[in-house]
Amino acid sequence: MKSIVLVACFFAAIFFSAVTTFAQPQIFPSGILSSGMETADKKVTDFMKKWSIEGGSIAVLKDGRLVYAKGFGYADVNEQRAVTPYSVFRIASVTKPVTCIAIMQLVEKGVIGLDDKVFGATGLLPEYNNLITDNRMRSITVRQILKHQGGWNRKWDSNGKAYSPEFEPTINKKDEIIASEGEYTRKATMDFMVKRKLDFKPGDSTEYSNFGYFVLGRIIVKKSGLTYENYLRQNIFEPLGIGSMKIGSDNASGLAAGEVNYYGGNPFTYSMDMMDAHGGLIASAPALGLIMRSVDKDCPIGKKLLKPATIDTMFQKGLCWGRNNTYKTYQHNGRLSGTSSYISLGDNGFSIVALFNRTNSDSDIYSEMNDMMWSLTKDITVPTHNLYDNDAVMWRVPNAQYQAKFDEMKAKGYRPAVIEGFTENGNANFDVVFRKAEQGFVAFHNLTAEQYQAKFDELQKPNYKGWDLATITNYAVNGTVYYAGVFVQTNKPNWAAKHHQSENEFNASRQQLVAQGYKLVQGSRTILNGKTYIASLFSK
Repeated sequence: MKSIVLVACFFAAIFFSAVTTFAQPQIFPSGILSSGMETADKKVTDFMKKWSIEGGSIAVLKDGRLVYAKGFGYADVNEQRAVTPYSVFRIASVTKPVTCIAIMQLVEKGVIGLDDKVFGATGLLPEYNNLITDNRMRSITVRQILKHQGGWNRKWDSNGKAYSPEFEPTINKKDEIIASEGEYTRKATMDFMVKRKLDFKPGDSTEYSNFGYFVLGRIIVKKSGLTYENYLRQNIFEPLGIGSMKIGSDNASGLAAGEVNYYGGNPFTYSMDMMDAHGGLIASAPALGLIMRSVDKDCPIGKKLLKPATIDTMFQKGLCWGRNNTYKTYQHNGRLSGTSSYISLGDNGFSIVALFNRTNSDSDIYSEMNDMMWSLTKDITVPTHNLYDNDAVMWRVPNAQYQAKFDEMKAKGYRPAVIEGFTENGNANFDVVFRKAEQGFVAFHNLTAEQYQAKFDELQKPNYKGWDLATITNYAVNGTVYYAGVFVQTNKPNWAAKHHQSENEFNASRQQLVAQGYKLVQGSRTILNGKTYIASLFSK
């Protein structure tokens, strides 16, 4: 297998691969360099360190352009696999705005109305009419459910007890539903819940309700003739070019390609399929950015999923999305064991997505997350690029197939922009983001430390003037640390690179380079026989 390939290609980018120790002494960023937003990396890593978060992904859009997309820390600690900008996370209740968009599409098409009754003989779901014991249920409207005013209170029921049958494991009524209905399905859950007394008169109060959005999912299914997931795929995901979004898996063995692992609590106690419309989706940060762009009527680019008047109704009438008057944003967050998520769409043209693979019982994490997200847009020069252009992502490419995949993409005019090398079952694998080529580059993989140094030295010779290291990753196989990466022709002289360093050596180098005005823009760590090896790249 070749280790060095010379081609013509592009990269205005810096990447990472963080394979790091369990103590997480340094959180490395991964992704394309966004000139003018270099301070953002530190703001995110400081937040993650404070809240002891293993991995995260951030996307920032300005006027519909993806100007910043970075992964941080671990996607999987045991595999020493890093988060990339396109890593997939559970998004928890950030699913709800997606459900809201689907409902508004049906409203816009005249299939349903916001003030249509949901239950009762003439309601949208008449099949439950004969099971209703509380007549107030027949007055519930679609609008009330969207605004969490349907009559269900997950904190306190009519007996003063928490009640959320389709969701939280600590108060899950799965056994009670099975005992009552003979099975634990969506229909059984609906049958069970419509027999119960409401917790307040619909419209009289606002109480956050997962079950309400569970009901909206059933309306989407009933009126479209499709499963919830298939409706979203045909009417939201595919029109926007999103391939990563779907219902998540209940267990670690079923995680999707590119999906992170989850830390804290009991992340695999949920029935993600049952949570479909209120908390069951997985997505990457850039994918959620596309969804926000699709409902930003002032955004000059991108396909819109709703008409301007429908968008106004959704936001201005408080249907699902919350309003933050301090930041002048519409937003929604999400939480599951192992997941913290936040999306925010601003009046100033900035949209921001933050996804992390750990949650915290302290609710302050969300206010601080929101503050951190909007600090990313302060005191910056907004990049002119659009990182949505020309990306192709490949997950878990085995070492034996990497060269063929590289050659295939090179023939199509692509080059590696982000490479994450990691070891799984004793073998090397690569997560790779390719981008369209515009500059010359040299790509390499499976180089020992000595071979990498020789290649580095060769490309610093006068006849190679202007070749800069753009991305590097390291990984361990069969007792040896290997390196993969890319050099590009950028003619940017102010950069410095280190490799095969211990933790202490890296910290000393970093302190020295920072004092000279350099910033850490990427890094990669792997552990072999208890010893740490770090490769890093600095720029100023």
